[in-house]
Amino acid sequence: MPFFNDFGGEIMKYIKENLKEFETCNILTWHNLGYTGKGIKIANMEACCPSSPIHEGKVLDPFNIAYKELKNSHGDKTANVLHQIAPDATIYSLSDGFNRKNDYIYGNLVDNTIPFIKENRICLVNASLEGYNFKAINNIYEELKTHNVTLVTSAGNIGSRGLTAYAQSNVWIAVGAAGYNDWTEHKPTIFLKDYSSIGKELDLVSFSGLAIRDVTDYDRAFEVDGTSFSSPMFCGMLALVQQLFLEKTGRTLYQDEIELLLQDNLIDLGAAGWDEKFGHGLFILPHPNEIDVNKYLLRGQPPKGGEILKFPDVKKDRWSAADIDLVSNLGIMQGLPDGTFAPAKPVTREELATVIARLIREGYIKK
Repeated sequence: MPFFNDFGGEIMKYIKENLKEFETCNILTWHNLGYTGKGIKIANMEACCPSSPIHEGKVLDPFNIAYKELKNSHGDKTANVLHQIAPDATIYSLSDGFNRKNDYIYGNLVDNTIPFIKENRICLVNASLEGYNFKAINNIYEELKTHNVTLVTSAGNIGSRGLTAYAQSNVWIAVGAAGYNDWTEHKPTIFLKDYSSIGKELDLVSFSGLAIRDVTDYDRAFEVDGTSFSSPMFCGMLALVQQLFLEKTGRTLYQDEIELLLQDNLIDLGAAGWDEKFGHGLFILPHPNEIDVNKYLLRGQPPKGGEILKFPDVKKDRWSAADIDLVSNLGIMQGLPDGTFAPAKPVTREELATVIARLIREGYIKK
């Protein structure tokens, strides 16, 4: 089902079964205003099949962990939820696997995934996985958060028996699952899914029971249930928020800043305030024009003039400093191997091709 923006242009083909959840969370409003995850990079910590048409070229596999055959894998399902909410975000399929010897961690997570997230300025990580909860691994993820990365995980599907390991660590934002119906006394009702893990570490809930596209047939949709899918729905909504902050302030929010924004935009579904079933409640996107962006910039707004620029040959009083800062933060232009930007150097045809390719991949221009 296509929808159209205020200027009559088609903006999205939605799965009709998801519209009530999208409308409740104001996702349609944000899409209509142009917030679709442009410029935002998300790590989804599991393998999928990026070549499937349902991913529309937005899921990348930098370390070749992909499934070669088309199948509706768990990773394909979570990636499709992310893509529906943030269709212009770039999603990277990455591994959280590692080996452990006492407190020494090695393998894919520390050799590939963590450095890749830092180097590519990925600002959101979704892990619809049980994960791990011990000091050495928690320290790795806590340090990652200092690089402007927000960690989101599923709470688990074992009800009162408690949350999964990532969620128990209190390093990640733990997301339970809510459902939606509109038949109780002819009023919409939001309820807790009976499988959704509850406990003291739960932060909030988001919708599950969404429809996703079949990897072998783009036009076929089917429902998926579990906190595995409430987590990417919430993470996808954060991608829209991160696009807004990136465009308005020059940077994305840190996790503690996001948590501050959540405090103002969660609606209670159970007891007032926090409770072990719903956490702090259901996140509803506020209208973009009503967000006081400066309220949530705990570390301050990047100043114009390039004080945060990493290029030694770009001074803060240079006329192009703010623009160089922006394209660098977005990953569109990354400077030279020696760490300089060479602002007055002519651009070669292959450098221009690389810039244009990045603009296409990030959704700033259409193919």
